Amino acid sequence: HEKDEAIRQMQQSAGDLENAAKKQSQERAMWEAERSLLQDRHSDELATLNTQLEASTQQCKALEELSIVTLKHKEEELTTAVLEHAAERELWSERLLQTERHKEELKLLQLEAVNFRQKEDLWLQQKRDLEAQLADERQQRVMAVERQLARSDTEVQRMQRQLEIARDFEMHKKELEHAEEVRKLH
Repeated sequence: HEKDEAIRQMQQSAGDLENAAKKQSQERAMWEAERSLLQDRHSDELATLNTQLEASTQQCKALEELSIVTLKHKEEELTTAVLEHAAERELWSERLLQTERHKEELKLLQLEAVNFRQKEDLWLQQKRDLEAQLADERQQRVMAVERQLARSDTEVQRMQRQLEIARDFEMHKKELEHAEEVRKLH
């Protein structure tokens, strides 16, 4: 709105300057008409009118030049304002694009996070399954070892009994042999 107001004021100033120039031109025409009427009668007045007309012409030219300079200056200001506005607009467009890119990157990161959580859940489930499987295998091995130990204990006990029987037999055999020798001696 400030730029529009500035443009309106510049246009108003330009219009005022044009109206002043027209007024000066009208005054000049009026002076020229009056000069032609009085030229025959009053040469002194004619010189004064010529001087006034020349001054008015100079003033009109000065106003025209000032109008041109002012208009050029206002045009430069407007051009600068338009360029600044375009630069701001381009900056905002770039920021908007950057925001959109950041939104897309955020969506991708969120998707990666969800995928990672799903993979983590899967890994944790696989870990629990593997731990359960290992615990089951360990328990089965422990039970197998315990069965093997029980069989070994049974085997050891059987072998100890056989050994005791063999010792008892050996002792009994020696006793019999000793008794036989004692009997032979008697």
